[in-house]
Amino acid sequence: MKDWPETTEEIELIKQRTLDNPLYKNFLISEDSKMTTIVIQIQTYSSVGTDSDALDGFEDDAKKINATDDKQYLTDKENSEVVASVDKGANKYRSPDFEIYIAGSSAVTHFLKQSRIKDVRRFLLLAFDYDDPDKDDDQWLYLPALKKTKRIASTDKSDSFMGSDLTYSDMTSRNLEDYDYTFYEKAKEKK
Repeated sequence: MKDWPETTEEIELIKQRTLDNPLYKNFLISEDSKMTTIVIQIQTYSSVGTDSDALDGFEDDAKKINATDDKQYLTDKENSEVVASVDKGANKYRSPDFEIYIAGSSAVTHFLKQSRIKDVRRFLLLAFDYDDPDKDDDQWLYLPALKKTKRIASTDKSDSFMGSDLTYSDMTSRNLEDYDYTFYEKAKEKK
């Protein structure tokens, strides 16, 4: 907005223009004018290891805009820093009669990760790895918050471990004899 409203009449005029616009009403601002949306578009790509400019991404040249082959997406740490910074700014204005919610994929990723970290601290995994190949390993999951113990059946070992990319099978030890591998000493590596 180039010219900020200074009088009550100017504010009312903007409010009415906004509510009369079908693209804004109930999308960016509620019908009763008590809720609005502020969109903060964050930088998608990481600046780690690059000589970045604060104005990167604002080029007029379409070739530069679409040249993303060598760019890396934001790291988890960078994403969390952005969300924490936005949340910190929002906290300055939050009050009982003025609620502010943070949303979007970056915020969801950040808050889910924080929640998962807290959840992971609240469990214990006990695994018995048997040397006998005919005997299945035993695993138990203890959830202190629920005061419950759950046995992980051998048929469930390939299931996702707490919603991650790991499986319950990944939580057991490995016998190196079960794999074909070659070990190269650092000094003997050919580059």
